Amino acid sequence: MKAKMIHENIHVLNLEKSLAFYREALGLEVKRTVGPDDGSWSLSYLGNDTTDARKAVSLTAFGGAKGYGISIMIEALTGLLGGGVFGPHLAPMYEEIDRLRNLSGFFLALDPSVFWGGGDRFLDIAQSMIDELHAQPTKEGVAKVLIPGDIEDMRIERNRRDGIPVPQGIHDYLKA
Repeated sequence: MKAKMIHENIHVLNLEKSLAFYREALGLEVKRTVGPDDGSWSLSYLGNDTTDARKAVSLTAFGGAKGYGISIMIEALTGLLGGGVFGPHLAPMYEEIDRLRNLSGFFLALDPSVFWGGGDRFLDIAQSMIDELHAQPTKEGVAKVLIPGDIEDMRIERNRRDGIPVPQGIHDYLKA
């Protein structure tokens, strides 16, 4: 059986069992796998010799059972809670243009003082966590463990020090 799938990104608990299912049930084979050397996550691109990128499927394995749980929680929060659909019930983006996709979103706003009794206690504990993450040993060639926002902060610091880089084509256009 040849499968026809629009691009999907599916988080899985057991990559090997999932790959076996896609191979046996749908005739899909791994075409490419990417991810860090430590194996903390991987992204496997599956296909059946199609040249149509919209007919690709990818499996993302990350974080083992916890990653699987996080994936389900995200699906529930971003789909179900907002009255949207989940997984296979979502209309394909490119094939059924006239069909409502029923997308939904999720926004979370928390007041840390409700949990931490006010003051800066939460900020102090969060800073301790960040400091401990930054202090973790790294593999060879990696300067330090980064957290979300670190790269942007480094770019802001560099831009303040050295100026904002402007690509030559934009510079030429602005001067014209």
